[in-house]
Amino acid sequence: MDKAIDYARLPIPSKPDLGEAIGPTENVCAYLYRRADGHEEGVVVRKKTPHEHGEKKSFNQARWTGTSWEPTGFAPIPYRLPEVVDGVQSGREIYVVEGEKDVQRAMDAGQIATCNAMGAGNWTEQHAKWLHGAGRVIVVADRDRPGYLHASKVAETLHGHVGEVRVLQAAVGKDLYDHLDAGHGLDQLEMVPYLDRHYRQPRPGPQQRQVTRSR
Repeated sequence: MDKAIDYARLPIPSKPDLGEAIGPTENVCAYLYRRADGHEEGVVVRKKTPHEHGEKKSFNQARWTGTSWEPTGFAPIPYRLPEVVDGVQSGREIYVVEGEKDVQRAMDAGQIATCNAMGAGNWTEQHAKWLHGAGRVIVVADRDRPGYLHASKVAETLHGHVGEVRVLQAAVGKDLYDHLDAGHGLDQLEMVPYLDRHYRQPRPGPQQRQVTRSR
């Protein structure tokens, strides 16, 4: 991971100074998370607040109780889970990206895509289990340190549980949305040095790992 970050010369992230808020917070869009059977589980609401030097984005979660929306987190399931389940069963290629906005763009391009709620750093084994058995999973890393760390975590939970894992990134811009917005195709994503090569290798079995540790 460190080699990948150093090679890409990714700067240490810092928050821009947007100044004071100059208007009310507004809802931009809502992303509905459904369980495998299609029933509602939760929703992520994307918001924006105008500031002196730009807009600040934020996200809220709510869980469906069966009768109402409760303002809290929900079960760790991938976005567009019914499509993911169908894709695994039918042998489709599946993309894992960092946010719902990128998922929508990939789906619009004819691919099956998913992510976890609340962005980088929140992917878990519970998310990954739904992709186990897939033939090929393409993890698209955002071009920043949190994005590389997130992509590595996703790939690690899938390594050895799917037929092939690739770790790719946008040829232009920060993420898949920027890549497609610039007119590039999904086949023009670039490999993430070190990470892509590492996770393309077969995962060593228990005996191989024991030999490695004893050396």
